[in-house]
Formats: sequence, structure tokens, C-alpha cells
Amino acid sequence: MRTTAFRTIMAFVSCVALVCAVIATGAPWSLPGLAALQATPAYAEGTGDSDGSHGTNGGITDDSTALTVADESSSTSASDTTASLTITASTPIVGPTDSSTAPTAYSLTVTVSNPTDTAIDAGTVEASMNPDVAFSTTEDMQSWAEGALGIWAAGVIATADVGRLEPGASQTVTLTNGTSEYPFNECSGFGARPVLVSFDSDDGATHLESHTFVTYDDESALSGSGSSDGSTGDGTSDDSAASRVTLAIAAPVTAQSWTTDSDTLASVTAAREGSDLFSVTSPQLTPLASAAIDAKAKHTEISLVSDPLCLGSVSSQGAAASAAMQPAAADITAMAQTSSDWSAAGIDSDSVSAASAANLAQSGSGSQNGAQSGSAAPSASGTDSAQPAQSAPLESIAWQGRGSWTAASLGYAHDAGYSTVVSTSGNTGTDRDSYAAVASAGAASGSVTVLNAESTMSSLLSGQASSDQADGETTASGRINRLIAQSALGLASGGSALSPLRPASDDSANGYTRLFVALSDAASATNDDLDAMLSALESAHWVSFQSLDDFIASAPAATASIPTDTGLDQSESAYLSSTATALASSRTSMSRFFTSVIDPEKGRNIDPSQDNPQALSRQDAQQTAHISDNAQVWETDLTTLHTLYGLHALDISIADGAAATKDAENLASGLFANVSIQQLNSVVMMSTTASLPVTIVNNTPYPVTVSVDARSGATILSVEDSDSITVAGRSEQQVTLPLTAYSSGSTYVGLRLLDAQGAPFNSELTVTVSNSLRLNDQLGYGIIAFAVLLTIGGLWRQFHRKKDTDS
Repeated sequence: MRTTAFRTIMAFVSCVALVCAVIATGAPWSLPGLAALQATPAYAEGTGDSDGSHGTNGGITDDSTALTVADESSSTSASDTTASLTITASTPIVGPTDSSTAPTAYSLTVTVSNPTDTAIDAGTVEASMNPDVAFSTTEDMQSWAEGALGIWAAGVIATADVGRLEPGASQTVTLTNGTSEYPFNECSGFGARPVLVSFDSDDGATHLESHTFVTYDDESALSGSGSSDGSTGDGTSDDSAASRVTLAIAAPVTAQSWTTDSDTLASVTAAREGSDLFSVTSPQLTPLASAAIDAKAKHTEISLVSDPLCLGSVSSQGAAASAAMQPAAADITAMAQTSSDWSAAGIDSDSVSAASAANLAQSGSGSQNGAQSGSAAPSASGTDSAQPAQSAPLESIAWQGRGSWTAASLGYAHDAGYSTVVSTSGNTGTDRDSYAAVASAGAASGSVTVLNAESTMSSLLSGQASSDQADGETTASGRINRLIAQSALGLASGGSALSPLRPASDDSANGYTRLFVALSDAASATNDDLDAMLSALESAHWVSFQSLDDFIASAPAATASIPTDTGLDQSESAYLSSTATALASSRTSMSRFFTSVIDPEKGRNIDPSQDNPQALSRQDAQQTAHISDNAQVWETDLTTLHTLYGLHALDISIADGAAATKDAENLASGLFANVSIQQLNSVVMMSTTASLPVTIVNNTPYPVTVSVDARSGATILSVEDSDSITVAGRSEQQVTLPLTAYSSGSTYVGLRLLDAQGAPFNSELTVTVSNSLRLNDQLGYGIIAFAVLLTIGGLWRQFHRKKDTDS
């Protein structure tokens, strides 16, 4: 009896001790799917080496390594002031020893860096994984990437020693293992596995972690037997090809800035022969656009969706765009959702319409744009430049801007002629049971097809980590690991040998097998990084690629969930409002020049057939500035240029939209600068009256009617204004202004030009006027005084003279 009681007490104490030990290790008791994770791991019973260890560099040595819990507080991320552990090279895909589609050896290269001013003791780098866990949801995968999900990663892949790191030093080590070895030989089923890379110094003072992935390619576990490209060959999808993920990749070709050629602008604003509207500004492409164009030659699966004004940069590198977006990549979503009066700024739905985009692309108007292209500009007659236009008409697709695709913005896009839009945020699902690559959204005027970019893969392929907390995605190699793992997500739920953390719903088994990826200009993918990531995707045999047209046609369109929030913050709304106001002001100023400065009778031949204020929507949008008897044609050309500047200010990729707004203002002020007063020299008056000659210069080819407003800087001088005067085109005309001096001295006369309505334009010109008659004035005063004295003397003598007796 006593023995039984003693045994019971000892068992109880042992259980309590065991529970305390597990709690001390930080076991994730509250995590979802914990029961599956806490089951005895299959690899614990696997066949090990003769010494009882597993893998290349030994197996589990103690409980602290057997149970790895992700703890953000203990993980040190890479920065300029803390030690870091980065993945510099790795194998993203491995397969079983008999695999014909994947490598059978795993390699991981990591760098431990010490940018601090304190030395780090020698330590050990370890890579470990859990072969029984295959991710089936984006939520779990993201949590692991951010170090917020605890997983039993006790299967040690390999270890390596790192020596003492002095301040500023770093060391790179490589860990390797074969898939015939533990823990890879315990993998069963297709899917992405979690890999934990850690560094621990021998003195226990430094602990670093990096969370990444490796995708186990067990081809035999994939269900379905469809074609390798996921299609039947006739443009339709093959539903039996459940083992394939179909991917469409779109890259925007847009400008990060636009440069104005001041000489060309002066030529256009002066309506000189041969001046070319579309050569006034030239684009500098975003780094991502340049990388995508470069990658297109090697990776044909990329679909380039180009700003039609940037097509010259595409064709100059031997590439071809698959579609055209809205002209100048103008922000349609923002325009549609602000109360600003864009029509007053000269921008309307025609300015950004699909017809305008198609016409600009097909006519070759944008082909000469771009400093990179080096192509010749069109001639004044509007013929195409040496750079060819697209060989076939391009479909127009509206690309999302700052705001979300709400019902209002989708309706605006539909009314502008777009049947397809790209959604980069707002409508994008993340989990496999909610994501739809192609969806249909109803607007008041009709339905629109929405291409929903998968957010994680879009960020990764653009050279950006999925989040700031994803410590394993700070390098291209780490992003490739996650990219491949993400692409395999939709295929990882069918294998019975897998242990998913959070099972996906049965009715969404194919919900993540059609993916649309839209590269982002906000990211920073380099040419080499983009090439490496695309090559990695191409090596994943379960991924097939489709063009945008085929992808849209072969995908059943789900119903899009349309957000109600515009997504515009207060600063963006304020910028849009100020931009619309500034553009409306400069547009009004331009209109005033043609109605109040250009002579209305001699400079305009009112012909309704030539009155089209929106040249961007015309088929002849490539026509350059015209020299004719009709100044209204010139006005239309300049209005088109002003509209282009306004669209640049709304460019979704431009770094400084305010610069484009300033360009529009300079266009208006430069127009008025064509009519000016020639600089005068100082004037010296030799008498109390004189004439001031003023020469008016007209650099436009059309007659102008103006008057001169003059004002004196002091009361010692008065000056008269001029009457209206008409100055012929490309000529000068002189007018004289009467001057009257009331006293000697020096002052100035301010001169301004007035339009037909009496409103001033251009800055005031001043001329100094001096009166040098000081001596003459003193003499005159002396003579007057002498005359007065003579008069007084004469009167005095007259009254005091004694009469002669004879008289």
C-alpha cells in the first residue's frame, strides 16, 4: 500500500515537473492546430545515423533545440545598429531522391553581421525544419514569416560554427544536406515547409533568428493529370489539371519623372515651324519598369502594360507591350472620387479614355518619348518617327491609382471605355478561400472585369518583403523562398500525409490555383533580382503561365467585393484639390491669352470643323503644332500640351507631381511672355515735356491687340497711357507716351501691357526718367523776382514823384 502511494506521489511529481519543463520552454499551447503539432513527430522514430543522431551535423541534442518557439522579442532583425542574420543564398525547392523535377540536395548560405561597436562571441548557426508541416493558408505562412507562429522545428538540417565577430565584421557560412538524409527523408507530400535559421553565441548574449521556407516537390502527391500548361490548347482551362497553378504576371511601364525640354517648349509656345508637342516632355522610367522591359527578352511570360507615352522606351529595347494603360498613367481612381473640378482644369474622361490610350499607342505618338529611346521625333506633318508604333492594336486596361476601385471609380472607368481594370489593393483577397484572380464588378453603366493582384506574390516579385516584420525576406534569396512557397499554397491540401496548421475549406481546393501578379512601382526590384525570381518560378513545374488575354478569357469571373472606402487619406485629398485648382487657374490663363490678347478678328478663323478642344481623343493626336491662318488650331495644340502636364501631375508613379503642375503654369506664363515690352534705356528730359518711345514685341505668328498702362513713381512727373495698338505677327510696333515734368528731379515710369479687357499681364517694366533743368528754373525765378521789384519800384516812384510847376 505504501509502495503504491509512493509510486503515485512520484508519478504526480514527475508530471508536474514535465509540465513545468514544457512551460519553461515556451510551448505554444494556445496556437491553432496544436494537437496535430504536438503529436509524436514521425522523424523522432525515423532511422538515424549509427550514433543516434540525424542529418549531416547531428540531431536533437537537448530540449531547448527540440522545441523552437518564434518570439519577436528574442529575434534581432537586420538594421544599421544591431547584429543581423541574413539569407544570402538558398535552395527554394527540393525533392525526393528519385525526383526528376527538383534538386535532391539542399544548401543554405547565411551571413552573420555585427555593425555594432561591441564584439560578438563565437557561436553556432543552425537550420532546422518540421517535415510534417505543410502550409495550406496564407495566414499561417505570413505568421511564420513574421516570427509570430510557433512551430516544432526540431529537425536539424545542418549546423555551422561562426568565429568571434569584432565590431564591423561579418562571416558567411553554408549549410548543406541531402534529401535522402534526415529531416528531408521524413517529408511526405507536396508543400512548403517552415525553416528556422538561428544563431546563438556561446556566451548566450546574442540570439538571432530568420524565418524562411523550403518547398518539397513530391510530384507523385499532386493530384490531377492535366496538361503541363494548365490549358487544353484551345484557350480554355482544363479543370482536371488540379495539379497546376496558372499565373499571369503584369508589369506597369510608367515614368517616375518627366523632363521638360525648355528649348522645345519655347518653340511650341511661340508656334515655330516644326515644333513638336510630344517632344516637349520625355519620361524617365521607374527602376521596376526598366527591369521588366529588360526581363521581357528572357522571360516572355511577363505582360507589359505600358503608359502609351512610354512606348518608345519599350520598343527601343526590342520589346513589345501587351496592353496600354490610361494616358500618362493618370490616377483614374482618385479623379473619380474627389470633388475637385477636373473639367475646369481641362481634364475629363476623354483625356484618360481607352480610345485616347489606343490612339496614342497605335499612332506612335508616344514612340518618340523617352530619353532612353533616342528615336527621332515626328515631323511637323505628323508622320511617324523612326521608332515604329505597335504592330497590332493594344487592349486598354485601367491601372489602379491612389484610391480603391469603388463603385464610383469603376463607373468612371467604364464610361471612359475600359472593360478591364487592374486592382493592386482594396479588392485583393489574401486567403485561398477568398481570393479570386478575375472578378466581375457591376457599375451603374455596366460591368467591369477586375484583375485582382495577389498581394504577397506581387510584393515579393517587385522586390519587396511581404511585411516589415518578415525577417527572412530582406534579401532576394529569402524572397524567392517565400515566392515559391506561396505559389505552392493552393496545392498543399490534398495529401493525407500532410499536417496543415489550419485546414482550408473543402470547397475552395482550387481557389488559389489561378493567380494574378501585378508588379508595383513602389518597390525596388533590380534587373538581377527580377531575373532570379522569374527563373525560380519557371523552375517550379507546377506553375504555368498565361498571357493577360488568355488568362481573362479562360478564368471564370467571380463577383468582386466592391469597397466603399476610397482609400484616400487627408494629405492625398489635399494634394488632389490643390492640383485641380492650380491647373484650372493656368488653363483659364491660357484661354484668356487667346480671347483677350490674340486679335479676335485677324487671329482667329472661326471654323467649327477645326474646333476640338481635346486632341488626345482624336485619331490625329500625333499632329504637331500647326502654323496656319487659324490661331484656334494652335490653341488646341497648346491645350493638349497643358492636358498632358495635368495628367503627369496625376501620374500614379511620378515622384513629384507638383513639378508637372508647375510646368503647366510655366506653359501659360510662357505664352504671355511672347508679347512683351522691349527693355528701355534711361530717359533724360531737356524740357518740361517729352515723349517716351515704347516698343512692343510680338513673337507669335498671329496679330495681337494690347495697350500700355503707364504710371509715374512720383508727382514730379506725369505720363499718359497708350491707346489700343495691334502688332502684327512676328513683328514690333512702337508707341509714344507723353511725359510732363513739374519740377526737376529723377523718378521712374512703370510700364505694363494690358489685354483687350484692360487686365494686365507679364511683370512690370520700369525705366528711369530724369529732369536736368535745375539752372533754368533758378534763372526763371530770378527774372520773375526782378520783374516784381521793377514793378514795385515803378509804382512807388509814380506815387511819390513831385510834379514840375510847368506840368
